[in-house]
Amino acid sequence: MNAKRFLEANAESETVNALFMRGDQPTRKLVFIVPPKVHLLDLSGPSHVVFYEAKEAGFPLEILFVCLDHQNHTESSAGLFFAKLNPLQNLTLSPNDFVFIPGSEGILDIVQAYTNFLDYLREWHKQGVYICSICVGILWLAKASILERKKS
Repeated sequence: MNAKRFLEANAESETVNALFMRGDQPTRKLVFIVPPKVHLLDLSGPSHVVFYEAKEAGFPLEILFVCLDHQNHTESSAGLFFAKLNPLQNLTLSPNDFVFIPGSEGILDIVQAYTNFLDYLREWHKQGVYICSICVGILWLAKASILERKKS
């Protein structure tokens, strides 16, 4: 699906309209968290199919891939290594930026190992950053208490 068809099919979506703005609008950061043991499809699907295509169509987007610690690499659940990731500590977000949290193998252990990330999520939520989860990545949002009083 190309970006134009996606936008036409989702023209009534508040999130889509907030994300894909043109003209004098500021560049939106789209941050993909890359946790240890990330599920490849949870990361590659959204980052490529929609957002890469939208960026290629001229929408003002900056796509970043971010690790949860000071290292700049991690291994996926399939054994594929990701390198040159942006460290979480160097990330600065603004209201209306987006953070995507994909699922990962052993998510409960990973959430327990990276509890500092929950503080980032809470702060970004307060700042007006859109926080999106993919598959079991929703456990991060639940653990950060971001889902309380939200409709499903």
